[in-house]
This record gives sequence, structure tokens and C-alpha cells, in this order.
Amino acid sequence: MGDCTRTPVIQAVIKQVFEKPELQRTLNANECIARGAALNSAMMTPFFNVAEFKMEDYNSYPVTVNYQFKDLETGQAKEPKEYRNFFTLGQKFPLVQQLKFDNKEGNFTLKVDYSDEAQLLAGLPSTIAQYDVGRGKRTKADVPGCTTKLAIRVKNNINQIPELERVELTEMWTEEEKIPVKTSGGVKPAAAPKEEKKEGEAGADTPAEQPAAEEQKAPEEQQYEIKTRKKERTVEVPFKTVSHAIPPDMKLQFKNLEN
Repeated sequence: MGDCTRTPVIQAVIKQVFEKPELQRTLNANECIARGAALNSAMMTPFFNVAEFKMEDYNSYPVTVNYQFKDLETGQAKEPKEYRNFFTLGQKFPLVQQLKFDNKEGNFTLKVDYSDEAQLLAGLPSTIAQYDVGRGKRTKADVPGCTTKLAIRVKNNINQIPELERVELTEMWTEEEKIPVKTSGGVKPAAAPKEEKKEGEAGADTPAEQPAAEEQKAPEEQQYEIKTRKKERTVEVPFKTVSHAIPPDMKLQFKNLEN
């Protein structure tokens, strides 16, 4: 980019990489970055109509994530594990990826390193960051059959610097709920029509029989249906940054040099 493209040796390398006999130099080298930024801004704003270009950032340094859990009761460190090439070479960024663990509550250390095959400049440390993650707070630990899931979100940010973004603890359990069931009530039979008595008929002078008092119908008992529902609750697990960009041992070396 810029004036460096005028250097003959760089032009030769570009020809070799892209397998081109000649390079086109119709764009002013001093303006290429400004023009690219202006084009990207125009694509992002609704007030300009320009041709769309797909741009993806290229991750040039593969990253490995190391973690070591501790016993929840004694605090004793367990065997360390590593996830090699968590962010691979050539992967686009910014990007967020997760590590998930069943039946874990936290209480571990996390270290983000450049992988062994990463071609770093001489003198740069391979360790990017170190974190100390606490224990997640549970509220359903006494519920029978409650399980947990721990999610570790690591982000390769827009500056191509991996960092721990968030740690989440999810509790999953089942509950039984009583749901009222609608009951269909009985239909009352239609009343029989009353017979009119004519004059001269027998019993015309006799008083009409009084209707019997209707018996009060007992209310039906409410019926319930038992349903099992799955529920979950997610909380954020606290963590603190032990170091970032400069490992603790290198910080100590700098302090000794200052003294």
C-alpha cells in the first residue's frame, strides 16, 4: 500500500504471488487508502449508491486457547487442556467462537496464545492474554435433575486481537405444572309443556299440583392436567484479566530493567 508499491523488489514479489506478468498502476499510490476508506463509507451510508464490493479480513495468525479447571471444593488445579487453532489461518474477523462444557460451573484459568505455526516478528511474545474466571452463581442446585452448561465466548476483534468476551452459566431443569382443564357441563332437559284443563273435565276444580323443588346440583370438582416443562436460566460468570498483550514474566523483566 502507498509508496512502498513503487519499490521494484515489492513489485517483483507481487507479480510472483499473483502470477501476473505486469502490474496495473492506474491508481495514485498515495491515495489508495483514502479512496478505499471513502468507498467503504459510501457503501455503508444510504445516501450514496455505489457498486457493492465484498470485503473480508484475513486472519494471519492462528490462535490456540488453553484452559485449566479447578476443583470446586478444594481449589486444586486439574490437568490443563488446549484447543489448538481455535482461530485458524485465513479465517475472517471480527469473529466470535464458543467453547461449551457440560456440568461445569466455572472456576478455571484461560490463556490465549498464538499457535506454534504463527509467523510472529522476532521479539513478540506468543502469549496474548491470561484470565482468571470465577464460579457461576447457581439458584437451582437443590432441584433434582438440574444440569449446567458453561459457555466461553472468545472474540477475535476488529483489530485482530483475540480476547475473552463473556462467560455464561446456564442451568436447565424440569418443573411440573398443574393446568386447569375445562369440563363440559351437562345440558338441562327441556321442560315439559303444561296441559290446560278444560271446564267440565274431572279434576278441574282440584287445585293444581305444586312443582317439586329442583334439587340443587353439586358443583363439579375442578380437574387439572399435569404437564412437564423444561426451563433454563443463564447468568454471566465474572472474570478478571491477569494480563493482556504483555505476559506477567515479561512485565517482571521490564520492571527489573527499570530498577
